Amino acid sequence: MAQSSHPFSRRTFLALSATVGAGALLPVTGAAATGAGSSGTATALDATIGFAEADHAAPRSPLGRWGEHLKIALDHNRRSVGADLGSVQDLNAIELARDLAGDGTRLPAAIGLLTNDAAPATGAFANFAVATAAALDFQRRSLGVDTFGAATIRSVELLARDATTRLTEADYTLWTSHDNVTYQQLTGWTFAASTEGGRVVHTFGGFEVQARYLKVNTRLADSAFTFVLQDPVADVRVHGAAAPPAPGPAHRLGSRDLSVYVSDDNATWTKVRGVELVDAGAGLWLYGFRARGRYVKVHCHRAEVTGWTFTLTDLQTAVRVHHLPAHTFVGAGGGAWSHRTQIRIRNPHHRELRDRAAHVSFADLGTEALIAAGRLQPDLRDLRFATRDGAELHAYADATGVHIRVPEIGARRTVLVYAYSGNPAAANRVVHDGGALQVEYGRRTLLEQQGITHPDGPAWGEGIKVVRLPDGTMMAAAAAGSARSIHARFSTDDGWTWSALERILPPLDVPNARTAGPGGFIVDPRTGVLSFFFLVATVYTPTGDFMDPEQNEVQQWIAQAETYTDDGRPVFGTPRRIPLRTVGTDQPVSWGLSYANGIVTRAGSHLYPMSYMIRSDGTFASNVIRSTDGGRTWAQSTSELNLPDTFGFEKGVTEVAISELGDGRILLLARQQAPQRHYLTASWSADDGRTWTPVTDSTILSSNTAAGLFPDSRGGQVLTWSGHNGFGQTSYYRNNLTAAWTDDDGESWHGYQDLLAGSALSTPGWAHISEVRTAVNADSWAAGDAGRVFAWTRPSRPAQLMLVEDFDAFVRDSHGAVDVVAHRAAAGAANGTELAAHRWWRTTRTGTLDLAAGARADRQAIRLRAAPQGEAAASRLFPAVRQARIGFALRHSQLAGGLHLCLQEGYGAHHNAHGTVLSLLLRPDGELLATSDDVFGTFPDIGHANLDADPAAGNLTALGLHQVVGMDFQRRSVGADLFEARDITGVQVVDNDLLSTAGTRVRPEDLSVWTSDTNRGDWQRVEGWTGSKDGAVITLSGPAVRARYVKVAHPYADNAFTLANDEQRILRVLPDGNDEQVFAPLEVPTRLVPGEWHRVVVDLDLPAGSVTVEVDGSRRARLPRLHAAEVVTHLLLSTGAASAGEIRLDELIVQDTALGLPEPAGVGPTTPIPR
Repeated sequence: MAQSSHPFSRRTFLALSATVGAGALLPVTGAAATGAGSSGTATALDATIGFAEADHAAPRSPLGRWGEHLKIALDHNRRSVGADLGSVQDLNAIELARDLAGDGTRLPAAIGLLTNDAAPATGAFANFAVATAAALDFQRRSLGVDTFGAATIRSVELLARDATTRLTEADYTLWTSHDNVTYQQLTGWTFAASTEGGRVVHTFGGFEVQARYLKVNTRLADSAFTFVLQDPVADVRVHGAAAPPAPGPAHRLGSRDLSVYVSDDNATWTKVRGVELVDAGAGLWLYGFRARGRYVKVHCHRAEVTGWTFTLTDLQTAVRVHHLPAHTFVGAGGGAWSHRTQIRIRNPHHRELRDRAAHVSFADLGTEALIAAGRLQPDLRDLRFATRDGAELHAYADATGVHIRVPEIGARRTVLVYAYSGNPAAANRVVHDGGALQVEYGRRTLLEQQGITHPDGPAWGEGIKVVRLPDGTMMAAAAAGSARSIHARFSTDDGWTWSALERILPPLDVPNARTAGPGGFIVDPRTGVLSFFFLVATVYTPTGDFMDPEQNEVQQWIAQAETYTDDGRPVFGTPRRIPLRTVGTDQPVSWGLSYANGIVTRAGSHLYPMSYMIRSDGTFASNVIRSTDGGRTWAQSTSELNLPDTFGFEKGVTEVAISELGDGRILLLARQQAPQRHYLTASWSADDGRTWTPVTDSTILSSNTAAGLFPDSRGGQVLTWSGHNGFGQTSYYRNNLTAAWTDDDGESWHGYQDLLAGSALSTPGWAHISEVRTAVNADSWAAGDAGRVFAWTRPSRPAQLMLVEDFDAFVRDSHGAVDVVAHRAAAGAANGTELAAHRWWRTTRTGTLDLAAGARADRQAIRLRAAPQGEAAASRLFPAVRQARIGFALRHSQLAGGLHLCLQEGYGAHHNAHGTVLSLLLRPDGELLATSDDVFGTFPDIGHANLDADPAAGNLTALGLHQVVGMDFQRRSVGADLFEARDITGVQVVDNDLLSTAGTRVRPEDLSVWTSDTNRGDWQRVEGWTGSKDGAVITLSGPAVRARYVKVAHPYADNAFTLANDEQRILRVLPDGNDEQVFAPLEVPTRLVPGEWHRVVVDLDLPAGSVTVEVDGSRRARLPRLHAAEVVTHLLLSTGAASAGEIRLDELIVQDTALGLPEPAGVGPTTPIPR
């Protein structure tokens, strides 16, 4: 074995601990002596293990700290672990054995002793009643443990009376039994010797076995004992799985979080492709690859420095590198498979299928007979599947069979796979293997720009934009607050590491200049010239004239670099201002801006989109400027893109993205901020950008956000956007960050991948402004051969870079979903991210989202519990489907608030959001209803007016934001934008006791109601209304008044507020504009019995406009698609306010059926494995 050249010392450990933070890196207690079990798996290669902290340059940085026995958190600060194999060797799997102490529990056990146990396989214990001191290393003595029933055993600790012992790892063997008659040797275990309170502790771990009895046999035959169990009942500690729900991947790591590299010199690393990941209960396995090298590295892409979830108990035994021979698979436990069964799987369709799963029933597979014959364990732990050439396959067992993911099947072709069984020592993978149905490609690294300070003082990062320079160098440019210069960071390793700040543009000599910031880039592929568009802001008067540069002005500028320094930095020439004019009225533009990248067309023209204000009230229009001389001079298009009859601050067409399509047209997609606008707007140019069609709704359901648009490496286009319509069409929500692709020039879009799913930035957005606006103006540029670097800003938080490796595969090839949920982050209760690692959000401030026993013993379900203060809702996003089978198990109990269950195009917070395809209502008595009413109500945006001492003049702000707001505070009014004038007969002010349960001091007679048509100082008091108070709800009502805006004012001027709620729930406007839909029983009346599990399956066919609902195996309804939708990506659960009640949802499975699925074509005989 290779030896460490870096000896461990207390000083170096303490220094490292101080660097990484307490708890992130811990030594094994005492002088540990550890290694693979003496009967360990023969596939593990001899290795010395090391690691690297903050491994930001993983492809080119060494591992160190070789040979140290440390307790280490893997998912911490981009840590890497790895092995020195001593020489160049072949490898095809890596095992990471997780510390299970936090997941399991100590099992009740009785202790027995058997002396002279020379044949441990048949040595039975006469009883399990030892309660007095006993020597272990005495005349071939065995220690026996009875757990009183079948149990999942994961580790055993033996605590000696004394500080030393002669026993070593080589002196032990471990055995298990179900009947205390015959014992089977346990292999693949790990051993650790440590101390506890001055007493020796021997720990056996690294396994997971189902058994009642465990035997620890010693080989020493003399009588000179040195290991005494003073109190065997207390000193023999057996640990196993907690009571149901059974253990699963109780950590946050997924396939996108880990990468594998190999090296011959521990300096330059080669990334290993085709790595698969599976959780086998006791640890993670990386497999499915073939590599060769002396050094191997596993890099964790997660950058969090708190809340780690995957701990390696002892680095030297928890990381194992394997070379698995034929017919050997992950989680073997040191055992071998004895039999295999041939299965034929066919593709009956006319197109090739990739990474689709065929479902083989237990009946077809013959599991009952295999179990009866002793060739398969009853819990399926030894069930494995492999291709004809031995490549192990992802497989997931549900209640009726196994989903086997087949990498590739040609059209109308059949392939052979094998089911392997007969290895009782194996760990169970088929109950945890979500990779069979949730196919994920690509890796993602978040690079927060924390602590990057602009040389002029403020923090750097405002308006951050990235570009790839002609030599491959990446540049990230940004401004900082009042600093008027622009600085950049550079990366020469495709976005992994970034330089210190370097100034690329000095402050311009612009009178009254306040700030400067990036807009976008064009890189001419023929000349290498870099065009950098940026803005200079001089004056801002919120209530002023946006056409008057004395009151409001943002100028557009360009700087070009035709040459570069020796180290690849651009050398910019003299910046030039780009003057703009309105097309219709020929007025000079005072306020213009752009945050987009431009393009070079096939004809050689440079096109760059601009947005500017065309009216004094701040209404936006957009235009595309064009250059035919490489960016030296520019001309505006004759087409000005606007929204007719839409006026107001920031209303109109803005934040434009463009790209040239395969047929030569230029596609433009843009934000259109206006009431009742639900989609990005679109325009096309067929004459190289000279003219553009009038804007029209695109098919992208997200109206009020900036998009990014660019060609991908496969000849198509990719669209990215941050934001959703979940909380109103004009909201400023900038999460989640979505990527979709098209191969037909934008006629249809696919994928809709949430690029932040499962990451530290994945939040529903209601808790804090930085989460409401997670990714502002997110844009990107290609990096390296297959990567892409994204950049965006966040209010009150550092700017963000994100490197996505294998980006096109991430977006195009990832599909499907399955819930194998076990990790709940308790701290996530503060912002709805308790289960975000598994792509579930709690979308309401009220209610509880946690885990509970699922539909089967080996399952955990997500549980949504009601709250009396307000509704409780949960959300699950998944890759887009048009035709799909979506199934889940459902259980409800005391559900007084009912349940809305919806499938929707995008993330939505209401059951009647645009893009809702299916809307089911579960009544408290269990009756299941549906609606087919394709109608919408008005979803008002709630806001407030601070210091509203003169309600006739005070205007509403913060409309649509989710935040806790106190009403009776410093004369604060609350109000609503209804988006259009309508009759109002009343309002309700609602306190939800979030801050206090003592009630509210507010009285109906203290309140006044005001209405407005414009929210610009034209408020009129409503007369003739009366009020009442019922608990937490104050109702004011009377004769109908017609208005677009309404607010409620009060006289409380102090700070002692008593009425508070989430802003979007503190005010209701009557009549509720969302009451139009009628729910009716299904075609076959259906009742879900409370307290029982029911299986619900939805067959979705959007092209046919139909949705079929099946419950417990029988069809209950065929419904029309409810609202227009391009795709489905979202499952919403929502229950009303109630003092009790819960809903459990287990084993969500989403399978895209647009191309069809493979199917079993026959199961052959079970035969012994050829040796």
